[in-house]
Amino acid sequence: MSNLRISVIQTRLFWEDKKANLAMLREKIQRISTKSELIILPEMFSTGFSMNNQLLAETMDGETVEWMKKTSAANAAILTGSIMIREDSSDADPKYYNRLIWMLPNGEYGYYDKRHLFAYGNEHEHYTAGKK
Repeated sequence: MSNLRISVIQTRLFWEDKKANLAMLREKIQRISTKSELIILPEMFSTGFSMNNQLLAETMDGETVEWMKKTSAANAAILTGSIMIREDSSDADPKYYNRLIWMLPNGEYGYYDKRHLFAYGNEHEHYTAGKK
């Protein structure tokens, strides 16, 4: 049985600044000294834990998911962390999720929408809870 090497990045984020966060995280990932099969990023790693979802949320074909695909492939490692996702629904109002993405190096991914939202931070007033 081989060992699973995991790298966890816990860092201060640039508040609501996607470009700065993605650049900083790219640099931190490049500085990981040993080969990792799994790299874990913070919750809402591209923006910080913001409730400003109407301004900051992306779709699944947005810049942060693209960044995850490229970063996962470049490092030949699974990359995971959560971001704000907007999904347009059949009614007029879009739904927002705190979505954990599990990105494989080949570009395939799975995801989990946070089910138990943080009530003390009023997350439940800004995001839709996952159902599974």
